[in-house]
Amino acid sequence: MRKISKDRRVWLQRRQKAKSFDELFAVGVAKARPRFKRDTFVAPAYFSLSPKSTERSEAAVQFLAFLRTIRNYRGEAICIDMSRVQRMIVNATLLFKAEVAYLRQRGVKVSAVMPRKPRTYQVLTQTGLTKMLGLPDCSAIDREDTVHWRYAGGAWNLAQPSRLQTLLGDTQEGNALLYTGMIESVANCIEHAYRAHPARRGFGQNEDGWWGFQQLRDGVLSTCICDLGIGIARSLPLKLSEEPRLLKKLLSLFNHIRGKDVRSILAAIEYGRSSTGEIQRGKGLRDAHRVIDDAGQGQLHIFSNRGMYYYARDPGKEPQTLTRRLAESIEGTIYYWQYPIQSKTETGVPPVQGALI
Repeated sequence: MRKISKDRRVWLQRRQKAKSFDELFAVGVAKARPRFKRDTFVAPAYFSLSPKSTERSEAAVQFLAFLRTIRNYRGEAICIDMSRVQRMIVNATLLFKAEVAYLRQRGVKVSAVMPRKPRTYQVLTQTGLTKMLGLPDCSAIDREDTVHWRYAGGAWNLAQPSRLQTLLGDTQEGNALLYTGMIESVANCIEHAYRAHPARRGFGQNEDGWWGFQQLRDGVLSTCICDLGIGIARSLPLKLSEEPRLLKKLLSLFNHIRGKDVRSILAAIEYGRSSTGEIQRGKGLRDAHRVIDDAGQGQLHIFSNRGMYYYARDPGKEPQTLTRRLAESIEGTIYYWQYPIQSKTETGVPPVQGALI
């Protein structure tokens, strides 16, 4: 073996000491001040959950599914790039807010890139999303399609009718039954959304478990409620655990329909219609459906995991029903009502239109 000169040996020893010092210094810095890592996710141009399958709605579903894959991050920071967002539809926007809230509850630091479009910026401010995303509020909200929206939320373990009543605003005598039906149907559905199940998310009892948007504009009331519970397909068997034959019979009525979540929504509605027949509230989806029937005009949308149900009534026309199996699960349930209400100041009711923010 070739001998190393004395000078070479001294140089190698010094180099080894320097390398060891650098490694120890790096470890000490890492312990004292952990590396700050931020993952950036680009939001789609359109936030939408449409009754009809479109490129825009599927893009939003894919984005929200991507958000769900990072919900278990701990001690990390996530930046959501909102710069490309052009349009935000109420149902997808509410689901986005619920997912961001869940991330924050799990200790994930959430920030955002400012939207370029002024309309998007006003929507984020009006719905309370700017605060959740670490953005400043816009200086003024003046768009007619944005300024009327309000938001609320509450703990999953208590449906809190008073909070829902506050969300809906002042009621009028002629619409009391509609308001009551909507509130009680939401309360009933939220109660079952967070029952014990392996798929249930880990919300604490005093943490938010439902979120709502509401707008009263031109005599038309629009209300959207979202929860991140187990979904109707999982909660219905728990609700009918003592009546397994009834559950099987209800589901068998819709064997020709594609998608377990879609069939479960239809079975839950049918269960309400087929129950005792007594004039009382508290049957969940029956109440949700009955709100539109009592109003005589309007729309009901129900999204639950991968299932979608759409119901619409117009004066002088047969009710329209549509179902669809979503490409991605929303991992929760969304209820949306839109119907005209009687007002002392309104002499006519405009046609019911889409729920656009």
